[in-house]
Amino acid sequence: MITQNIPKLIIPLTVAASLVAAAPLFSAWEVINTFNDPAEIEDWQIHNILPEGNGFIQIVDRPYDSRGGGVLAASSGNVPYSHTNIWRPLPAPVTDLTTLYMEVAIEDVMGDYAFGVKRVAPDQIVRQEGDTTVVSQWANFAALSRMGRHGQDAYDTNGYAPAFGESLIRTWYQYWWVIDHFNLSYSLYVKGGEFEEQTLAFQDYIYRVQEFDDLLTFMLIIHPGGLDALNSAEPIYFDNIFIDYTGMNLSDPTEGMVIPQTWAGFPLESDGVTVDTGDFLGVLHVGNTPWVYSYDLESWLHLPADHVGEAGAWIFLAGELEGYPATNGAEFLDTGIPLGWLYVGHAPDVYSYTLNKWMHLPQESVTETGSWSYVFR
Repeated sequence: MITQNIPKLIIPLTVAASLVAAAPLFSAWEVINTFNDPAEIEDWQIHNILPEGNGFIQIVDRPYDSRGGGVLAASSGNVPYSHTNIWRPLPAPVTDLTTLYMEVAIEDVMGDYAFGVKRVAPDQIVRQEGDTTVVSQWANFAALSRMGRHGQDAYDTNGYAPAFGESLIRTWYQYWWVIDHFNLSYSLYVKGGEFEEQTLAFQDYIYRVQEFDDLLTFMLIIHPGGLDALNSAEPIYFDNIFIDYTGMNLSDPTEGMVIPQTWAGFPLESDGVTVDTGDFLGVLHVGNTPWVYSYDLESWLHLPADHVGEAGAWIFLAGELEGYPATNGAEFLDTGIPLGWLYVGHAPDVYSYTLNKWMHLPQESVTETGSWSYVFR
């Protein structure tokens, strides 16, 4: 573990306190997803209605609190009219009284997110009928809720009922859906945001499609809006999805979970603020995220964890790069802290001898206070 002092970051930041929970062993909860393993992305499927649609899903570090672990981020992208459909199978069909638990948060209240459970099998959500691609969207939903520009509301009988709550941004909500399949109805308990305690949001709403076929799939639909009124392309986040097929269960299935503490998928050291990214950026201090301190570069970097992808990341490096770009035809340049010696013979692709890797460093991104660079993993 790195114990040396690091320079003070002169930026007002709030560092969240760590959260540790503890918990019951007697619950009938079954895990659907906790998103703490990147391989869980394979449980989910995604389809954009239009070929040019750019909606996406990915597993990222949990934002907005200090709980840690991964979450599913889902976005419709920004192509008008291209709904994004995202779904996964339930572990087993819902045939009787069942409780479905999940944690949900949004970045922007102007998004349009609808999610619920439906009768259609996962392999029938998108299917071919001759030359036509048929997509099961709003049809065959049973329980169906929305977040975003509509507030928090849910479907009851023939339409959406009045909102039961606000959609506060950057706020985690816990949902307990109690699904009474025998009576084709569902109720919701919620905690988070304006609901300081677990609260019954609504009771015995009637399914959108009132049929007794087993419920097979959890599905999310994100609507990007149209040309005259685009919705936000910011993501909705899901975490800790559990199910109890034995009946109504209002306990918290996450109590006692040992949550892997990570930053951008890299495990944190025992101090909770140090991470070794290996060949990517070496050892970092991440206690003031999104600003992180690089011990190799001896500099602060602006690098939100969810900006780190499989190929690398765009990073803002604080500090002036002396003499860059080279104006005398030189192929090697000492730019001082943070990047030191660079091979610039193929600029804007440069090689950093401090990081021992290639970077993309556009001339127009370089300022007196810092520069944006894409650093490859």
